[in-house]
Amino acid sequence: MVSLDEALSFVRARFFDQPYRPQYFFRDKFEHTLRVVAWARRLLDGQPADGRALLLAAAFHDVGYTVDPADHPLHSARLCREFLSAHGEAPSFVDKVCAAIERHDDKPSIHRADTPLEQVLLIEADNLDERGALCVLRDALAVGCEAEPSYLGVYRRLLRHPMRREKFVCRTEACKALWEEKFALYNAILRSLAQDLGLPEAETDADGGEEDCLDEADLRAGGL
Repeated sequence: MVSLDEALSFVRARFFDQPYRPQYFFRDKFEHTLRVVAWARRLLDGQPADGRALLLAAAFHDVGYTVDPADHPLHSARLCREFLSAHGEAPSFVDKVCAAIERHDDKPSIHRADTPLEQVLLIEADNLDERGALCVLRDALAVGCEAEPSYLGVYRRLLRHPMRREKFVCRTEACKALWEEKFALYNAILRSLAQDLGLPEAETDADGGEEDCLDEADLRAGGL
């Protein structure tokens, strides 16, 4: 029986040998994987899901970026299937893990009644990463990489971030509570920054701020 540590060791080695290079150097894909595993553990509490299948799916969900970012769910599932099968895991268990991986980018599927709970929880765990406090850190680091970084630049980027407008994809009550907590913290930080910078309270950015935002592809590369 494969342990989670063995799976993570394989995934770590894969990212080391064939690194995926995101737009920003600090958005390490393996670190993202570890955070998704941590969120999956937290969401498992009280859920009638196959915890081992979920955690292994979380460990492998993005390893396909080392093959092709555009089709990473399929490549992630293939690498996972090869690894689990080579270690003698039951075909039915392998199918369960790989199905969740293959469909973890199908966000609306969590609202379908026939979607396996393991897939629902994997999508939620993936979505919870780089939201809230970590979202603020990410955007501050991104502005720090610009030619003329500034505190005001960070504030403006945060104002324009899709988190302020997106409809977060979640189904379980635990995930909903975590999202509300993250959303409240994010907006509290914005209000505090506005005060510290001597600016009016944060207002909704009507223009969307596309030029300063991470695009959707980059957001998916780090969590979504």
